[in-house]
Amino acid sequence: MGAARAKEQNKESETGIRSSAYLPSLTLEAVDTTGFPGSSAGLGTSGITASPFREGITAAAVLKQDIWDFGRTSWSVETAKRDLASQKAATIELREQIAREAVHAYFSCVQAKSSLAFWTEIENQTRVISNEVVKFVKTGQRSIVDKYLVKNQLDEYQRRRQTAETELKFSLQYLNQVTFDSSESADCPALKEIHFTPLAVNESPKLNPTYSRIESQKLSAESQLMLAKADYAPKIVGLASVGLMDESRLIKKENYSLGLGLEFPIFEGGITQARVQQARSGLSQKEDELIAQNDEIKKINILYNERIDAEKKQIQSLIQEVEDPNPATSAFRAHWWT
Repeated sequence: MGAARAKEQNKESETGIRSSAYLPSLTLEAVDTTGFPGSSAGLGTSGITASPFREGITAAAVLKQDIWDFGRTSWSVETAKRDLASQKAATIELREQIAREAVHAYFSCVQAKSSLAFWTEIENQTRVISNEVVKFVKTGQRSIVDKYLVKNQLDEYQRRRQTAETELKFSLQYLNQVTFDSSESADCPALKEIHFTPLAVNESPKLNPTYSRIESQKLSAESQLMLAKADYAPKIVGLASVGLMDESRLIKKENYSLGLGLEFPIFEGGITQARVQQARSGLSQKEDELIAQNDEIKKINILYNERIDAEKKQIQSLIQEVEDPNPATSAFRAHWWT
């Protein structure tokens, strides 16, 4: 869960990073050149510090802003938000998976503990009967065959009790593991101590966390497609700078500059088209995954309903065994118990 929460924080940070593109950038630049004028464009300065007409030391504050980028920034932010929603759905999916494992471990422990209590009680009763039969054999009231028959039955109950002890031991270890209990003090009640109540179950696939995660990923893929398509559009950029310079060549010295620019993509070697195709394929993949997951959830619901019914019958059978032993045990008691 810690890793999942860290991923959520990472996605939240990514949303903030992309949202910062809505704001202008402000930099402080300074430059000093000598030699042939206008040959220092590679320094990466802008505004009046990049002018070929300046001379000597020049310093300026430069403000740059994408005034209109035809959806590049908005779709980039929307993609980050949907990625965050997808990660949150993945966290919920992981949390429910851990919860399912914990419930399974808990009821495995309940079943093992109840089984141990049952077989311990049967073993103790059979041991009493065995001791009495031994006395009857010594006095000649019973055949030695009866002694071995009872011993065989006692050995069988001992094996079942030992098996139940082993199952309880491992089920408690598993319960400690899935509940992250480092003290190894996890425990569970017996079946007769639990009161079962029917639960209302909604089998709608849209409530399934895996479905929600894939649906969020599909929405993110749609945003990525729109973001890729936005690269076909132009971009309007504004630039302003104000500062100081030593001298100006050929023209009157001005300590500020303002400008608007239009960037229109003409040819980029097909990279925009490739990105659009990649995004479209990703969207198609998520749509197919969503359909497949919907079918898978329906199958899982059918299997779980069948498993729940089977578990209910098994629990009822165990409770009945505790309260009213099976016919073989009842017959055994009736035959020996006086």
